[in-house]
Amino acid sequence: MRDELAKQWLDAAVPSWLYRWLMPLGWLAALATSVIGDDRPCSVADPTICGPDLTFSLALIPCLASFLGWWWVPRLAAAGGLVFLVLDLRYDDVQPARVGWTAYGAACMAVLLALTWSQIRRRELLARVHRVPVTIGPANPIGFTPALAGTAALVVAGFAVLGVMRWQVDREQVHLDRAVKTTAVVVGFKDDDLQLRLPDGSMRRTSSLDYPKKGDELPVLVDPQDADWVRLQAELADYTTWWTVAGGGWLLALLILRHDLVRRRARPRRTWSAAGLPVWIEPDGSMGYSVLPGEGSEQVLGFIALELDDDDAGGRLAAAYDVLDDFEEDDAPPPAAARREWRGVLGRHRGKALLVGELADGSWPTVALGEQVLRPATPFRLPRRSPWGVEEPGMRLSDLDDEPDADLEAVQAEPVAVLHDLPWRIPLTPPRWWMKPALIAALVGVPAADWVLVVLWDEWALAIVGAAAVAPEVILLARAVFQRVVVTSTALQIRGAVVDETVSWRDVEAVQIEDGDLILPAPGSWHVIAHVPKDRLEEVAGVFETLRRQAVRPQQSARRRLSPGAYVIGLYLVACAAVFAVLLLT
Repeated sequence: MRDELAKQWLDAAVPSWLYRWLMPLGWLAALATSVIGDDRPCSVADPTICGPDLTFSLALIPCLASFLGWWWVPRLAAAGGLVFLVLDLRYDDVQPARVGWTAYGAACMAVLLALTWSQIRRRELLARVHRVPVTIGPANPIGFTPALAGTAALVVAGFAVLGVMRWQVDREQVHLDRAVKTTAVVVGFKDDDLQLRLPDGSMRRTSSLDYPKKGDELPVLVDPQDADWVRLQAELADYTTWWTVAGGGWLLALLILRHDLVRRRARPRRTWSAAGLPVWIEPDGSMGYSVLPGEGSEQVLGFIALELDDDDAGGRLAAAYDVLDDFEEDDAPPPAAARREWRGVLGRHRGKALLVGELADGSWPTVALGEQVLRPATPFRLPRRSPWGVEEPGMRLSDLDDEPDADLEAVQAEPVAVLHDLPWRIPLTPPRWWMKPALIAALVGVPAADWVLVVLWDEWALAIVGAAAVAPEVILLARAVFQRVVVTSTALQIRGAVVDETVSWRDVEAVQIEDGDLILPAPGSWHVIAHVPKDRLEEVAGVFETLRRQAVRPQQSARRRLSPGAYVIGLYLVACAAVFAVLLLT
């Protein structure tokens, strides 16, 4: 596909900010218009104004679906808005609400027509691209998925909710059958409850949507056999909202089930032939890919998560992502060797490919990359748009090639002739003099500062944000203060900020020196020993290499446990939480 055609194809798409942000704001505006414009008082003649209204509860299902669906299923959201508009015009006599929802419904119709026209236009543009015949082999079976379990859980929960509603309605009906009508005088409000005085002088409390004035007389129902039960005749108990909860859950279950069924249909367990659209794919995020018209193109057609048919290759690919993610989470750069391996694994899953299926937002295309077949794990989606820009790929392999240390070579360590007495705590650069006092100050000072902020100035938000902001610094200080590496004849013991890790020498594949750090590759992971003084680096590496080569069975088993730093971090969190809990309870 030429870049010019790709640009026309992308320009024909409806900007995502229109239905992901603007339409939800329109929904909120229509809702605000309904609430503000409905100033009708509760009425005994029409209890549905403030009491149970099954029609309204059922109509809320498409209304809420319209609001939530704009982020995931915009066509469903537009359809839900139109359905609710019809119901509102039929049953709602509040004029501001009718105007607000009519405007919102018209916007839904416009978006629905725009999405339909966009799809037709983009199909016309893609018809100009020459497609290549390709044969796709059978896909691996998917089996039982969490989506099916979630669907079943939502269906069961919906029936359970209706069961709770039925129990509440039956219990309420018992009181209504015994109820006696009387008139109560409004005494006032207490804790948001309406205080009522009955003709016999007794006091009752109940909730109320209206705000009657002190001294007003209201018709009520009381149960002679239950002194705690009282209902305003204009505001009977409403349990019909459970229909909204159950119906919303069932609608969500249908969407999840449809998602799972479409995914299965996109991965047929038979060999089939089709015409593939030539594209270029690039790894982009964990198991995700960006789809481009061709190599080096600045246009991004969209994004999709793909899975390999080959389980072993897929496992290596996932492991490559995990290695990088682990280093990112540890706030330490991965070794150059890890980056080279990572690029090598990902590099085998990039290049010219054939996209089989529809190239459209929400489609499930299969990608043939040479002899590999990549199956869709999520729907294809267009780049997100905002009024100020278009979403770009999160990462490209070419970006990694530009790193200054991308080609840095690791030096293999040489064994030493004489070992130190074991166990040996290897020399590390000591933490700076101020780090331990800073850690103690954070442990004591932050909870104290939180106490002062809340007690003296009632600044809860500032206290909570401050405690959360200091927490990462406490972790960094704990890492520096408690770091320690001890070697024994069977294992290497590495103490970090949170975890004490014991690595068996039998599992260490090599000992390498890279950019002033010791790199120890192991199956599925990389261990980096930093902060070794430069004048002792080769000595420590030689000891490691000697112990690695001398490793014999049985070896100490690898294990992980909490380090002292973890308890210090936990103490900080518990102290802050205790301060907030005490202040909240007092």
